[in-house]
Amino acid sequence: MTEEKKQAAYAAAENGEAPRLSPEEQAKKDDIMSRIQHTLNKIRPYLQAEGGDVVLVDYENGVCSVSMYGACAGCIMASADISQGVQALVVDEVPEVNKVVLVSPSYNY
Repeated sequence: MTEEKKQAAYAAAENGEAPRLSPEEQAKKDDIMSRIQHTLNKIRPYLQAEGGDVVLVDYENGVCSVSMYGACAGCIMASADISQGVQALVVDEVPEVNKVVLVSPSYNY
């Protein structure tokens, strides 16, 4: 990364803005997120059968962020389901993902 790009990234971060990706970086991120979404769609019916759901929030630097909704949002087993179930499947099927983290739901999509 050039010094100019670093300074722009620092300025954006100070202003609370997300850093902008190059078109190539954005295309790569979009591909990874699409494959993560495809993987989550495989387990979604099981979660929905229990009254819950999982939503992909973001992917960055090998970390996939998801939120749980419905019955899953308040379940004490949600973090265990993420670490033992969802993470195992996503990491296995999407090699770029190293970790799946549970984040609080945001209803402002």
